Amino acid sequence: CRKRRASPCFHLGGASRARSCLLRHAGRFRGWNLSFSGATRRFGGTVLDRATRQRLAWAVAAGVLVAVGPFRPRGFVYAVAAGLVAAVAAWIAVPRLAPKRAAARAESRARDEMLPGWEGEPAAPLRFASVPAWLCLAAYFLLFAKTLAWFYQNWTMGVWQNGHGLFVPVVMVALGMRALRREDWRVSESSPWGVVLVGVALLLAVLDIPLQTRYLGALGFLVGLLGLSLTFLGARRTRKLALPLALGFFMVPIPFSLSDHVFLRVATAMGSVPILQLAGFTVVREYTVLLFPGFTLDVSTACSGFSALYAGFFFGVVLAAFSRPRWRQLLVLAMVLPLALVANISRAVFLVEITSLYGTGILQTDLHPASGAATFVLVIGGLVLVAGRRALRSVFG
Repeated sequence: CRKRRASPCFHLGGASRARSCLLRHAGRFRGWNLSFSGATRRFGGTVLDRATRQRLAWAVAAGVLVAVGPFRPRGFVYAVAAGLVAAVAAWIAVPRLAPKRAAARAESRARDEMLPGWEGEPAAPLRFASVPAWLCLAAYFLLFAKTLAWFYQNWTMGVWQNGHGLFVPVVMVALGMRALRREDWRVSESSPWGVVLVGVALLLAVLDIPLQTRYLGALGFLVGLLGLSLTFLGARRTRKLALPLALGFFMVPIPFSLSDHVFLRVATAMGSVPILQLAGFTVVREYTVLLFPGFTLDVSTACSGFSALYAGFFFGVVLAAFSRPRWRQLLVLAMVLPLALVANISRAVFLVEITSLYGTGILQTDLHPASGAATFVLVIGGLVLVAGRRALRSVFG
């Protein structure tokens, strides 16, 4: 920067213009371009600012999740087309959800990334971690490869069970990078308790080999994530990752039979009867079976709404973490169960209506699982309304 003192930047706009120019030149020295509008990164001659990179990341994540997730349509071509549509929708929607930043805040953010002070030495981002750290992380994921494969198998089994699981790692990574984006990575931190937790994780993985419970391995995987964070990031940074690490428990598939022990099946059948009677149907309920003059419908385990309840708690925790004040946080969590129940009752009534019109064969078409996906939309949409637009903007901001 000393060689650029004669630059016109230092005598056109006074001290503030000179400071912005200093940031810009110092950033270019390391391959970064920090200007008055915020931090940007060069990719093959193309300059992408922070907002564009975040927008692109959300679009790619949405496209991949739709293309390979449980909500994908049948057929490779249709899945790819649905992924492209989801990516375009995310590209359009994210700027409207993210909070608007004034130019002064953008300059302040760019200045904060220059550590320390104005010396022109940008902080190393998280992706420039040391090679040993990447090797340990790769070995860790390789050790739990079977557990991760079991996760994916359950996440993509269908909308009836753990359909939200594919979204959990994406949200964890996004929130984790957001929590640590202002860290100075030139200062290394570590905690000896991390090695202890990694040892516990390995022990659980070994015990799960003969027992084949899968859940011991899943618990070991989550404990190991906490241990790796303490080992390579330290206790202070791990505390910043409390929310992303806690969300990891929502990756664990809930046993399919567990929903039999929850009252959702009976509650769905009981709640559907008065609505159907008001609609003119003659219906008799026997536990979870609805008897009609021409057909019979059973609120089965898959149709209990338990997967929507599990997914609702995941998204409810995320939204509650960014909601203010405290009463709204509690309200978001308290509304998960009522919203899941109302959405499932609405789905049951809808299925009875179409069955009475088109026969029971309609339940063998794609309309049946599509109605299950609609319950997710209703639950998440209701939680967003309760949390408020500010909470949703904070999640994407």
